[in-house]
Order: sequence, then C-alpha cells, then structure tokens
Amino acid sequence: RNMGEKTVLFILGCQGDVSVHRIFPALFRLFNSQTLQPGTKIIGFSRNIAGKTTEEKYETMESAIAPYLGAGDSKSFFELCHFMDGEATSPKTMGALEELGRK
Repeated sequence: RNMGEKTVLFILGCQGDVSVHRIFPALFRLFNSQTLQPGTKIIGFSRNIAGKTTEEKYETMESAIAPYLGAGDSKSFFELCHFMDGEATSPKTMGALEELGRK
C-alpha cells in the first residue's frame, strides 16, 4: 500500500547484537516478501565503523549481518541500506543523519 510518503528507518547501534541478529534479518524478510514500501531507505548508524571508507562500511556490515539473513536477494537488500558513523551526542552528526534521511 502506497502511503504517499517515503519510509526511512534509522537503526542506531547497527552493529549491536539486536540489530545484527534480529532487526536486519526481520527487515530482510519483509524485503523478500515485498512488504517494505517501495523506496524504503534503511540508515544504520554505528560509532564502531568510524574511519572506514563507504565501501569498507558496507563490507563490515554485510559480513556481520549476512550469516543471519537466510535465503534471498541480499545484494538488492543492501542497496536499500546506508551506513554512517559518528558520535551520537554530536549535533553535527545528528544533522548529517537527518540530511541523509531526506535524500
């Protein structure tokens, strides 16, 4: 069902156990069953991926999450995902997260 708005999911602590073992696999199942709204964007935030290039962030996250995903098109799923690092208490970081969500 198209609600006329894009859906942006922010996952703070995206490298944590709950995110890796529960949240991302659940989103992946929704993606595979085509239940996620078209144009959905998933933004993962973690201070543990600081200093890595964009490609390294994706590789780090994909290698952490992939074992828990099961069957399906993980490559297309990860195209919905964007990963960002920074300090959660920083207004600059929160502004950058908000800007990424608006794109």
